[in-house]
Amino acid sequence: AVHGLLRDWARGDDERERETAALAHGYGLAAGSVAASLAELGRIACADDGRTTSHSVLRLLAGTEPETVLTALTRWLRDTRRPRRDLALLTVLRAVTTRTSHLWGLCEVPELEPYAAWPLATAVLAAHPGCAPRLAELLRAALTWARSAGAAEDALVGWIRRAAGDERQLTVLCGFLPRLAQDGDEPLDAAAATRIREVLEAL
Repeated sequence: AVHGLLRDWARGDDERERETAALAHGYGLAAGSVAASLAELGRIACADDGRTTSHSVLRLLAGTEPETVLTALTRWLRDTRRPRRDLALLTVLRAVTTRTSHLWGLCEVPELEPYAAWPLATAVLAAHPGCAPRLAELLRAALTWARSAGAAEDALVGWIRRAAGDERQLTVLCGFLPRLAQDGDEPLDAAAATRIREVLEAL
């Protein structure tokens, strides 16, 4: 019954009901699975400016299935619908600026507990190293797409500066940053590489 009600709210015209549905799906329980909640959030994004939906996707990223979330974000990034691409970009930017402990929901995620004070992106990289390639792809896109480049540069600078005061964070981040200059086994195109270098040199 709850699932049906949230489904109706997500597809309805009432902005407050859509927002409530989006918030509920951030707990990963409303639709029966994380993947199903992500599907609903992707639909809601078409009628949302990304503020609420990206927060809920971020909550799911701080949950038990970060790989599932990053897979969805990568799929949205390649979607022809701009609201879904924007949702992916906004979520990854919030991941590098939002403290992990601010996103825990109904239960703790033990593997993230040692990194509670870190930005979520750093915590995910530390607890789930296998997530690094997809996270790098998303952040590269944010840095190189015109509509998100400025915000991504600011987020990246803040991310690095925050890590500089904590040797453990810095180690994780230094292990990740070279991935921003790679795209699989191929080097990143010159324009993107130049932009990333300029960001790092500006620190």
